[in-house]
Formats: sequence, C-alpha cells, structure tokens
Amino acid sequence: MCIESFATIDTIFPAKAFVPGAPRNWENLKVAQFVDSNTIRLALSIVGTPGDVDWCPAYKSLADLWGALLEAALALPLPDKFEHHQQYLHIQTARVFLWSTWNRCIILALWSLLRGHLDIGYVYNRTQSFVFEHTSLLRGFARHSNGGNSASVPSSEYMCRWAFRLLQSDLGSANLDFRHFHKRYHEVFREHKGRCMLNSKHPRATKQCSGVSPFRCNRFQGMKIEDHSAHSSTCCGDCTKLVWSESSYRGVSGPRAVDISTTQDGIIRYCLATHKTLAISHVWSHGQGGRPESPEPAASITLFKPPKGTGFNECLHKRYSQIAVALGCTSYWMDTPCIPQDHNLRRESISFINRIFADSLATLVCDRDIMSIEISTDSKPGSDGCRSKFNAANVAISVLESIASVLLVCDWNLRAWTFLEAMRGRRNLHLLCNHDKVVNLRDVIYQVHTRGRVDISVLLVNAQHLLPALRTTPEDATEGLVDVREASFLLSHRHASRKGDEVVIWSLLCGNIAYYTAIDFWTAYREPDMRLIPTSYLMTNLPRIRKGRGLGWAPARPNFPADWNVEARKRYFIVPTSNLCYNGHLDKDGFHSIWRFSEIQRSWFGGSLWRDREDNILRRQISLVIQNYLRWYTRGALLQPCDFFGQPIPYRGPADGHLLAVVGHVRGNNWRWKGIIDWPSTVPLPVFTHEWLVIV
Repeated sequence: MCIESFATIDTIFPAKAFVPGAPRNWENLKVAQFVDSNTIRLALSIVGTPGDVDWCPAYKSLADLWGALLEAALALPLPDKFEHHQQYLHIQTARVFLWSTWNRCIILALWSLLRGHLDIGYVYNRTQSFVFEHTSLLRGFARHSNGGNSASVPSSEYMCRWAFRLLQSDLGSANLDFRHFHKRYHEVFREHKGRCMLNSKHPRATKQCSGVSPFRCNRFQGMKIEDHSAHSSTCCGDCTKLVWSESSYRGVSGPRAVDISTTQDGIIRYCLATHKTLAISHVWSHGQGGRPESPEPAASITLFKPPKGTGFNECLHKRYSQIAVALGCTSYWMDTPCIPQDHNLRRESISFINRIFADSLATLVCDRDIMSIEISTDSKPGSDGCRSKFNAANVAISVLESIASVLLVCDWNLRAWTFLEAMRGRRNLHLLCNHDKVVNLRDVIYQVHTRGRVDISVLLVNAQHLLPALRTTPEDATEGLVDVREASFLLSHRHASRKGDEVVIWSLLCGNIAYYTAIDFWTAYREPDMRLIPTSYLMTNLPRIRKGRGLGWAPARPNFPADWNVEARKRYFIVPTSNLCYNGHLDKDGFHSIWRFSEIQRSWFGGSLWRDREDNILRRQISLVIQNYLRWYTRGALLQPCDFFGQPIPYRGPADGHLLAVVGHVRGNNWRWKGIIDWPSTVPLPVFTHEWLVIV
C-alpha cells in the first residue's frame, strides 16, 4: 500500500485539478472536495429514515465496500510518475476519490448511529457490531496524516496528547478528520500553555505531555494539588470551611447526602439520598477533593500523622445548593462532604455509589476545562427562568461544538471513578460551565448532532457514558450495569488515583457489590452457572491472577499498572470483536471453550520434521515460544479465538502479526495460561485444529 504517497500529490497534479484559491494538497483536489452521487444517495437515505437503527448494518456494509475498493486501489503497482504520467495520475485520482468517498460514508453511517443512540438509547452490542473492516487502512492513514490535523489549524498546546491519542483510537474517530475539532478546542484555550507536567527548563512552568502513556502525564498521576484549594468564581478564597456533624452522619441509615435546608452555622448536616438528590461528579486533583472532618492545625501534621480532614469551603456549598434547588433537588451528594476519612465509613459510602447516581434527579459534571467555557450572555436561560440553567437550543452552535470538543479530552472524561459515576447518572447529565452556568449534556449533543458539524458530532458515537441508556431494556441495563468484557474494555485506558480502586470500580460497573480483590471479584462473577465470556476477551496481556483455583487465565485488573513500562512491553488491549466469537463458560475449575489449537511438543525438535526453509523459520519461532513460556512443560499449545464456523477471529488492535495465546499442559484436558505473543506476519502459522480445553 502506498498511503504515504498521498503526501506528495501536490507536486504531480496540474493546478486545474485543485479547488481555486485553496492550498495545493490532496485534500483540496476537486475529486476530494466535490461530493459524489453515491454519497448524496446515502445522505438522503439517512435523512429519510432518521434514527432508524435497522438500516445501520446496510450503511456499514456500504462503507466496508468502499474500503475494499480503496484497499484494491492501494494494492495496484504505481508506475513511474514521469515515464507514465497519465497512468500515474489516473491511479492516484482513483485512490483519492475512493478515500474521500469511504471517509464520508463512514462519517454518515456513524452520524446515523448517533441519532439512534439519542432517540432510542445507547446499546453496546449495536455499536460493537458496527466495527468497520480494513482497520489497517485507518491506522495507516492516521500515521501519515497526523490524525487528519491540517497544518493550517494547529493543535492547542494546552491539549493533553494522551487524551487526544485515545480519542484517535476510538471507534467513533474512524473518520480521522480532526481539523474542526482542533479549531473549536483552540478557540477556548488559544495561547494557554500545556499543564500535563512540570517543565524542567522552567521550574514553575508546565508543558504538554508526550502522549506515550498516562503515567507520563501528571494530569493522571503525580500532580501535586492541595486538597480542597478550589473556590467559586465569586469567592476571594477566604471563606469559612464547613465541617461535618458526625452525629448527623451516623444518624442516617443508608446513602447520605448534604441536607440543604439544615446545613448552616458552619456545620454540614445529612439526610438520606433520594430521587431528589443532585449527584456531583468531579476530578479530585482539580482542587475540590477533601474530607468533611475538621482540618487539624498545621503544627500537628507529620509524615506519620497525615491530616484527617479538610472541611468543605462554604462558597462551594452555596454554589451546589443553588444549582441543586434550580434543578429541583433538596439535597446534593459529593464525595468531599459525604465520604469521611474513616476506613469503615469510606467502604460503606462506596457501596452506595451506584445507588446514589442511579437514583439521583440529576448528575452535575465538574471539570476545570469545561468550567472555563463561557456560555454567551446573549443565551437565554432555561424555561423556568433560572439564571444558572441554560437551554442548549439558545446557545451558539460554535460554543456547543467547543463544549463537545473539550469534553472529549478533558480530565473528567478519562478518570475511572468519574466514568463509573457518569455511567450510573447518564440519564440526566449536566455540565457546569463558567460563572456557574449549567447546561444539559444530552441537549448539547443533540444540538451538535442536528445543527453542528458532522465530523465533530460523530466523535461522540461511542461515548457510552455520555449518551442516554436504552429506555426499554431490563432494569440492570437502564442503571448502567454491563458485563465484564464491556467493563474491561471501557476501563482499559482509565485509571484511579488510589491504588486498588480499579478493581472496586470494575466490580461496581458489573454489579452493585464492591469487591476489593480480583479473586473475590471473579469468584463472585462466576457463581451463576454457565456464565459466558467470549474467548477473544482473553487476548490481552493484562496481568493475570497468580493464586486462585481455576483463575490463572483471568485478568487481575481491567487496565495496566503504572510500573508496566510501555516502551519495553507492548500492550494489547481488549478490543471490540464480532458477536460471532465463540463463547466460553466459567466454573470453579476454569475457563471451558473451543479454540483453534496448535500443539507444541518438545520431542518434535529432533530435526527430521523440519525440511525446508519455511519450516526452519517456523521452528525458530516455536523455539522462542518454548524458551520464553514453556521451559518447564513437556507439552504446550498456541491458541486462537474462533467464530461459530471455526474461522479465526482477527485481533483489531495494533498487533504486528497474529495475536496468539500460549498455554502449558497440566493434566488431562487442563491447560495453564502462560501469556500472549504477537506472531510475526513474516513467519508462517503452524497447522491449527479445533479443541475443547479447560484453562486453569
């Protein structure tokens, strides 16, 4: 494939091939800028059946057809551009046309899918069945187009590169065109400097991260922020600190919330959290984190005696009380005033988080970047006349597009705890903007989808936690509960600040009981008979459980630990796969399933079995597998997931070749999980059969 040849197209096409007055690059060729009749027909079909998700598979098939045609065009041998100039131009013109049409088809198909999410509610399986073919082409264009970011619209230095990298790799970013996304983001932050990490050349300054890993960015780990240092925009920073009434807190049985009517005289009083409670989701490191106990004098704080509490700034209490009342609530919940330092009380509070956010009247999202966005003073408030509530329909579309763009890469959107809170409270999410103005998130997305740019709105298509849940699903789906495969995928790039919290969040995404160890989580998860998990779920190199009967195959966490060096050890994440993938079932003995199976026996390496060069290449590769994984086993095997027809399920992530699992034989039909290997594409695969195995 000659994807990189697109970059030099401006030097070979005549001036008349480009749009007059536009820069001479392939994006401004007339064949790329002008819309073809097939795309127009597709757009008319989508407009004629708004929100009809039954048409989505047909749209996907059409996009895959254009992708196949583009792949064929890229495989054509490219003649010398000087000796065979016309033939060269014809092939390159076909490639640009097919790329442009394929890209537009993907965008329109995703736009239609998002409309279905907004009208009917988000369904995980619907989106996962919408994974486009030819993902290698998408990755190739991403590498050679810098994410589609035109040089004329520079990416803001303020943007976290890791956050943007995740957005690029998301299903909804398949269109690759981020020019207008960058434009809207840049309009908010303009000349702001990056704040990802300290600048070694200027000790008091900060800079943008490299985007290599979340652990190389202080937004996610290592940022030194004084607890509860934030104040409202109208406060001078010297307001009184409210402290909790322990007797009031302990006097409430169940999930506690701050009682707006009785909290006064510097004392926080509590009531039972109900369907009239406002739940507040915020980023701890943005300065609102803390504990409700009274702060201790600085002189009494030592390394061995950390502070027990911070109190709660009165200005923040007033802000959230006013917003709660404006939204029709009588109380509000926030971790700072509602989760004490005491270990037992903290555990009890965490056990109620799902219930609090699922039952709340509304959930308020607080992120410092979103809170810096100014809703125009010309915008009209909500229908009830409240000055803090704004109707998104009355806000300029450019502002709404900026809100959507900033939200996708803000700190709140990438944290594990806030993700859980959004999943539970997505029925009625609100965003806190500058000057304490509040806007409904669903309305923002709906307005961007209907009035805004298509290439910005489709970036939200896979943001499950930001979209309303399906209204006609069983109770657990409405509350936001998901299965372990989906939960692992959703948390794979999200991290929690406190060590061990990732397992707690993982368990709360799958159910309403918090588990604090992976063994307890998986033991409880496999309790129902015939609990099914796709075999493709195992194809990741996440750390495995070391001690636990029948659980050696099970991931010990949904994401990678901070000490896993991303440069030394490549990461293979759980990725969406076809619904046709063969499922295995769990019980106390292990993971039972059918796999594509290729056995390895040490006795094979006598020499007579390997006769030609291809066999020798395969032999060397298998020798490496034995040396690295099967040194203490007499038998081993390579495994590959398969569909119901026995065909291999390809790994859609960034593998260099075929992703295979390695297992060692224990006894009978039991095999022990040893790890994942990236089998080079230059090495032929061994012969596979199909076997029923128990992995322990």
